[in-house]
Amino acid sequence: MNKVLKKEFQVKSVSLSGKNVEIVWQDNCQSSFDVNWLQMSTRSSKKFSADSYEYTDCPIYNTFQEVAVDKVQLSNNKILIDLGSGIEEIDASWLRAQDATISYSLPAFEEKVQWSNSFSILEHSYDEAIESNQWISDLDKFGIVKIKGVSPDDLEEKLDKITKKVGVLRRRFHPTDINVIEPKPNNISLDKAYTGGTLEYHTDAPYYDLPPKIAFLACKKLEGEPPINYFCDGFKAASELKETHKEAYNILSTYLVNLARRRLRSHQEDSSIEHSLYSWDTHTLTNIIVTNGFGEPEIIRIHSRSFSGFTSDYSGIQIKKFIEAYGSFIDLIKQDRFNVQMKLEPGNIVIIDNHRLVHARSKIQGNTARMIYSCYIDEYIWNSRLRFLLGERAEMDDVWLRGCTIDQLKILANRWE
Repeated sequence: MNKVLKKEFQVKSVSLSGKNVEIVWQDNCQSSFDVNWLQMSTRSSKKFSADSYEYTDCPIYNTFQEVAVDKVQLSNNKILIDLGSGIEEIDASWLRAQDATISYSLPAFEEKVQWSNSFSILEHSYDEAIESNQWISDLDKFGIVKIKGVSPDDLEEKLDKITKKVGVLRRRFHPTDINVIEPKPNNISLDKAYTGGTLEYHTDAPYYDLPPKIAFLACKKLEGEPPINYFCDGFKAASELKETHKEAYNILSTYLVNLARRRLRSHQEDSSIEHSLYSWDTHTLTNIIVTNGFGEPEIIRIHSRSFSGFTSDYSGIQIKKFIEAYGSFIDLIKQDRFNVQMKLEPGNIVIIDNHRLVHARSKIQGNTARMIYSCYIDEYIWNSRLRFLLGERAEMDDVWLRGCTIDQLKILANRWE
């Protein structure tokens, strides 16, 4: 059975108006494209290599010449136009996704969904996770998934296979196996993540210019009662802060704060050295709520131990306002309606969107051990995997997918009835 395009991607009429190609879509939205933009951007075989999908003659090194067009036609939902080197066939779906003035009217494939009050973590078996990519879509949509049914005996091997479904891991600066003990009160150099005490709400590694995107946490061994892990939909909490405490949201999304990590004695995984150490120092100047071009939350950075103050031009009034705004945000993050709870037991893997979720952990039972595997994947690796999955669903020639944004690819992946 032949697939049918949704009406939003079907062209009703096409015409020329001066130097613009005017398109009326079947949903009665209208687009206008400058012929010079079309001449440069159209992904045709005349301008793009069949194997690399790169320009065969990059136009930014050529002298600009105005394009003269006298006719445009429509055939099988393709725009036929001579842009100076013969008739080009332009995929109309690609044009619809490119038009930012009306793309808001298009539903994207599996848009991010803020949690409802009844939300529960989506679970997949290990076999399902290996055979299908649905868990990747669920993770992109909801920010968290759980993989269950993994034997603790081969947990590391299977965790490695799960991560490779996405791509290359980020370099880790902490041990893979974390034996958690109660530290002495004066042991301030030991990272709290490696202790048995309560772990407050935080996002991981916010002191990098771009924090790791995807975090994997797998339990291999646990003595005693498992602690409770709390996961908060940071985007939902931030959106409510924007609605109910507009000034607080503006402060957290515009005030720049110093986030840093400086360790003279840090742990490092090394199979040949039982207790290896190294020094590490990093810093970034950033917002607590990083927003996109529409003012919506894109990255949440919560980590009290990394906070290192402000630049010297901040006044006492500004600092006071920031502290109050931060407190309002944390109060929301802690509320049950933004949270789900789980106990990470041996053989289970929880995977989270570290740019979205803020998480915490209750105290671990004293005089016990907890062995955890943890690792990260960077955003550019995650986005690359998403792009391929979305491209497959779009069912378009690869040359048309090259250079599309993630949002455009999500639109194209949803073009079929």
